[in-house]
Amino acid sequence: MTALSCPDSGRLRRLLEETLPANEEADLVSHLDNCPSCRGVLELLAGGGGTYTDQARRLNRSESTASDMEAVVARILEPAKQEFAAFFTPVPGSAGLGRLGHYVVQEMIGRGGMGVVFRAHDETLNRVVAVKLLSASLANNAQARQRFLREARAAAAVRDEHVISVYAVDEVNGTPYLVMEYIRGQSLEEKLARTGTVELHEVLRIGMQVARGLAAAHAQGLVHRDIKPANILLENGVERVKITDFGLARVADDASLTRSGTV
Repeated sequence: MTALSCPDSGRLRRLLEETLPANEEADLVSHLDNCPSCRGVLELLAGGGGTYTDQARRLNRSESTASDMEAVVARILEPAKQEFAAFFTPVPGSAGLGRLGHYVVQEMIGRGGMGVVFRAHDETLNRVVAVKLLSASLANNAQARQRFLREARAAAAVRDEHVISVYAVDEVNGTPYLVMEYIRGQSLEEKLARTGTVELHEVLRIGMQVARGLAAAHAQGLVHRDIKPANILLENGVERVKITDFGLARVADDASLTRSGTV
């Protein structure tokens, strides 16, 4: 699915209602990761204000240089910073975004189809963490909240060196967020965009570690359903791979799966 074949509002509504077949759901969420226009429509359908729709209309899709792309990304992320400003308590003298409980939120590091991820400092345990918040415009949508919390429960159930650890789940002003292990590194998607190719021995190493992480998830009865380069993190300094984003995970004996007969 590309920007030229964006889904209609009916499919987006079915995503919120969780009535799409598993393969269509995974494809649609992947599309949302890269399409701010569709995220805006999704937010409108969920009762939000369409912050990203107006922003997306201002983007020049022909921009292709590194500096231009950085400017485009910055313009996409800026509304999200404003969107979450109300959730953070200002920290005097800090260059960060503010405080969330005992976490000092330092910067936004990405956004996906339904949430935004920030780098933060855990003052209690003196460590860097990643904090993922459900988009504010989706917070009042029961299906979106259920999907977000399911990700937290699914990831927290898996204990493996190749799966991102979830430290905590909480709420702020009625919006759920989860606190995760922060990985200093890059995604496989980012690496491929920069290098174009990966050596065979590295392909085998990454594949084996991803398989181990998935095996650990399967041992807990979970099917990830959204393995892609963007959800495979490569840790700096060590040859270790981490699987992230369990937002589409399903319990193997989930009744919704047996109705369709698909995973």
